[in-house]
Amino acid sequence: MGANRWAVKGELGYNFPLSSKWLAEFAAGVLYVGDDDDFLIGKKEQEPIDTGQAHLVRRFGPGFWASLNFNYFTGGRQTISGNRLEDSRRNSKLGATVDFPVAQGYSIKVGYAISWLTEFGADFDQLLTSYTRVLQ
Repeated sequence: MGANRWAVKGELGYNFPLSSKWLAEFAAGVLYVGDDDDFLIGKKEQEPIDTGQAHLVRRFGPGFWASLNFNYFTGGRQTISGNRLEDSRRNSKLGATVDFPVAQGYSIKVGYAISWLTEFGADFDQLLTSYTRVLQ
């Protein structure tokens, strides 16, 4: 977000089982970014960014699942010192994630996502790895 700024994201989600093994998840949100009154050449403002995501999850066993993932976001046009920039974002990624248990309360997650649509910013692929301990 940069210096002298804050951001907050509100999101509403819904998930529902399709069967005993399949689950669909959807979420929509808005990211609000605060103004930077101390920007180098004046005040920097940014419009909210609308976000959406969908996941199709396949459960294989307790703590063992895989998903196909899609996200999309748009908006975020900036204004600097009263000059409105042509930098509105409209980007999306497509990916897959696998989470599998390795011991009681521990799991490893691996995911990969590709840039499906990039109209502003970097066009990059993303690799996710994590080791998780679930506190009970």
